Amino acid sequence: MFVTTVGRADKETMILAKRLAEELQIPFIARRKRSVRDIQAEHNEDDCLVFGKKRMELFRYLVLSPSGRQRKKRT
Repeated sequence: MFVTTVGRADKETMILAKRLAEELQIPFIARRKRSVRDIQAEHNEDDCLVFGKKRMELFRYLVLSPSGRQRKKRT
């Protein structure tokens, strides 16, 4: 699991996201115009907390269902 920010985060949001990652003792990874899914794949991480001004969301990487179709993990 890691923390990142919404796509267009301001400086304050970046600082708060980094602080959250530090408190949770998990990595902070800057977005740099990448999708959450791309970052998850690049870092081989399933779960990501996306920190924004008004809320925080858990994004889980897609997995294959028994039929072989992609589906989102349920939180």
